[in-house]
Amino acid sequence: MIKQIKIEIKNSINQIEFKFVFAAILFVSLMSIILNCYHDYGQNILYIKSYIDNSMYVSIKARAIVNIFEYLSPLLVMIIYSSNKWKEEKNGMQAMVITRISKKDYYLSKFIANFIIVFSVVLFSGLVNLLITYIVYPTVGFDNRWGIPVYDLIQRYDKKILFDFLRIQYPLLYILSKNILTSLFLATISNIPYALSFIKPFKNLEFIQIAIMTFIGMAITSIIGIIFNMNWLNYISYMGIDVDVSLFSVCMSIILLNVVEIFILIKGMKKYESIH
Repeated sequence: MIKQIKIEIKNSINQIEFKFVFAAILFVSLMSIILNCYHDYGQNILYIKSYIDNSMYVSIKARAIVNIFEYLSPLLVMIIYSSNKWKEEKNGMQAMVITRISKKDYYLSKFIANFIIVFSVVLFSGLVNLLITYIVYPTVGFDNRWGIPVYDLIQRYDKKILFDFLRIQYPLLYILSKNILTSLFLATISNIPYALSFIKPFKNLEFIQIAIMTFIGMAITSIIGIIFNMNWLNYISYMGIDVDVSLFSVCMSIILLNVVEIFILIKGMKKYESIH
C-alpha cells in the first residue's frame, strides 16, 4: 500500500486542482505578511508587535484576508485531491489499477494520500509565513494585540482558551501547535466527500455536489455550536485565536471524524462499484 500511496501523492501534485489550491493558500500566507508590513512601515518601534502576533492565524492587521481563507478553507481543501476518485472512474483508470492491487489498498491509499497532501500544504504555508515573520519582526514586540505592557500579559491568561498557557510561556510552541492543529483539522475534513461517496444516498452524486453539501452542513453545524456555546462544533474554532474550547474536545473531534470516515470507507468499499 505504501507504494500506491506514493503514486497517489505524485498524481496529486501533477493535478491542476492541487496547484491551484496550493497557490491560493500560499498566497494568503504571503499576503498576510505583506499587509502586516504595509501597516507597520514607518511606524514608531513602540507600536511594532512580535513575530508571533504578526503570524498568519494571529495577526489583527491581516485578519480580513485570513478570515476569508478560514471560512472557505473546507471547500478549498476538499478539491485538492478528493475528486480524483470520480476522475478515475470516468476515464477507466480505476478498473485498470484494481486489477493490479486490491480494492481495499486502492481506496485506502487515496484516503491516506489526500490526508497527507492537505496536511502538508496547509502546514507548509503556515511555516513559511512563520519563518518570514520571524525574520521581519522582533522576537519580543514592543506592543501586542491587546495593547497592554508585556509584563502584564500573564493577566490575560484564561485556562478556558485553547493553548493559552503556551501563548504565555512558550510563544513559538503556541504558534506551531496552532499550525499543526489547523493542518490536522483541514486534512480530516478534506476526506469527508470522499468517505460520503461510499454511502448509498451519495453514490450517484458528483464530487462538487457532495462537497457543497458538506460545506453547507459544516456551516449549519457551526451556527448550532455558536448558538448553544459548543465551540467544538464550530469549524472556525479550530483555526481562530482566543477560542473558548478545550484541547480534549478538539482532539476528540478530529479523532472521531477520522474514525467515522475510515469506518464508512471500509464498510462501503465492500459493496461499492463504479457507476460512471
